[in-house]
Amino acid sequence: MRIFMFSLCQLFILVIGNLVVNAYIPAVPTNDSAKISASVNLSDLSTIQLAWYPQGSYETTVSHQLVGSGSSGVNKGAFVHFSENNLTTDTTTTPWIALVACDFNTSTSSPENDIFTLARARGAVSALLYSEWSEACIINPEYANHKDFDHPIDVFSTKSLPSSRIITSEFLTINQTLFGDFNAERLNGSANVINETLATNVVPSSSYMFATLTAAANITNSTSTNTSTGSTPSRSSGSKASMKTEFVLIVLQVITGATVVVFG
Repeated sequence: MRIFMFSLCQLFILVIGNLVVNAYIPAVPTNDSAKISASVNLSDLSTIQLAWYPQGSYETTVSHQLVGSGSSGVNKGAFVHFSENNLTTDTTTTPWIALVACDFNTSTSSPENDIFTLARARGAVSALLYSEWSEACIINPEYANHKDFDHPIDVFSTKSLPSSRIITSEFLTINQTLFGDFNAERLNGSANVINETLATNVVPSSSYMFATLTAAANITNSTSTNTSTGSTPSRSSGSKASMKTEFVLIVLQVITGATVVVFG
């Protein structure tokens, strides 16, 4: 009986622990063109600029969905996948940006904690929503109401499935095992490289994917060395890994039937 009771206590602690760290995603995926037009500003000229070692870059427009409290409109940091599946309570002071898939919530998601609040608590400066299988992510109307919910960070979203796939495919150019997902300890250990990259806009060594998310109103004030014309994606690279990614992008374009201009 004593062993049985001890096991129950362990199970209780495990379940409660998961409920504490897990969070719900206040957005849903959709292919409904009417909902997308009503909720995603497709004419938004906000941008995401990606950079990786050596000399790789990609830029396209995104939709600025939520304005974070005290936002400057320009957010820079290491770009990593962030999910309620593998949350820990570890935090970092090294700037990072959360890449969040809106496709599903886990069975242990807490209805009280949203993914953006938990990301901010762990040091995130911004977030980008995307879908792996749908055209767009729609923020829940209730959550979008700033009178009812605090918005701790700027939240942007991709405008289409082809755009999402291109952005996620760029992770093929880095060591995803080490630098693809949120890991507070590794971010802290990479602080010097990350801070140097953010200060110079040059990635000095093999490490993270880096992102700059800029709200449309701040485009003219961006200090990035990359530029964008209209909503046409642009990219450049001098690495062999990026040449492989180039091939992947071409395949994606054929599969999706999307028209994307790629500059090699």
